[in-house]
Amino acid sequence: METAVRNLVGELPVSQNEFDALVDLAYNVGGGQLSSENSPSLNQAVSAGDYKEMHKNLVYTKAGGKVMSGLVDRSNKWQELFKGGLSY
Repeated sequence: METAVRNLVGELPVSQNEFDALVDLAYNVGGGQLSSENSPSLNQAVSAGDYKEMHKNLVYTKAGGKVMSGLVDRSNKWQELFKGGLSY
């Protein structure tokens, strides 16, 4: 999953927490889902260095088709991180 995130962010500077958020996303949705074909808006946000736009792509709430409250909580947490609302 880390390789998928490294391929996504390239040279864009991200904090460890932001990197971890993207690894978490890749783990939960699948690393292949981070490709430009599957996630064009995320890739555009990364290319533009638009962290606030990146947060909109960190919405994932289901596992096996069922909404999982833990994923909802983590998704909300990672979204806030990219909006600058959390500090670690």
